[in-house]
Amino acid sequence: RGYKCAQMFTTDFNFIHIENMELRSDLPQALKHMFKNVGVPNRIVVDGAREQVRGEAARLCQYASCTIKELEKNTPWSNRAELYIRIAKSGILRELKCSNCPMKLWCYCGDWFAKINNCTARDTYQLHNQTPHFKATGQTTDISHICEFEWYQRVSYRGHSAKFPHAQERLGRYLGPADHARTMMSKWIMNDR
Repeated sequence: RGYKCAQMFTTDFNFIHIENMELRSDLPQALKHMFKNVGVPNRIVVDGAREQVRGEAARLCQYASCTIKELEKNTPWSNRAELYIRIAKSGILRELKCSNCPMKLWCYCGDWFAKINNCTARDTYQLHNQTPHFKATGQTTDISHICEFEWYQRVSYRGHSAKFPHAQERLGRYLGPADHARTMMSKWIMNDR
């Protein structure tokens, strides 16, 4: 899809939201998507990257009443997000390697990994036997759109553009749920071409 980097948002109860970006300067657009899809947090703790504390991103946070708290320089481990970034990166790389998937599909795998992570209940005090998704959004967690297939699993799908005598049923690889598509059950499929 042309993405070269990603901005990851996380909470202390392990909710992860990943916004894929073509450039680091696309951070304001990533913030808008996060505010729209998840909600506006009271504050965001950032590591002091220029894109995060100045310019359009800072104005957007101020307009949305979201306080930006900048961490002290050269202390990246004090930021709890560093732990979750490491966990997410290792999980994404593990899935890409185990499935023998091309590395250029990392952005799809990142989206899929975040959804799986957010729908998995953990025995932590902050969650109170709930999922990170429920704790972050207040909405009941529905796993029907992520529980059918494994990452990069072979699937058959209906190719609507196939004309007789070619079969409408085609083979492809599952790349995760397609958010903002026709229905909640829409999936990203890498076709056989």
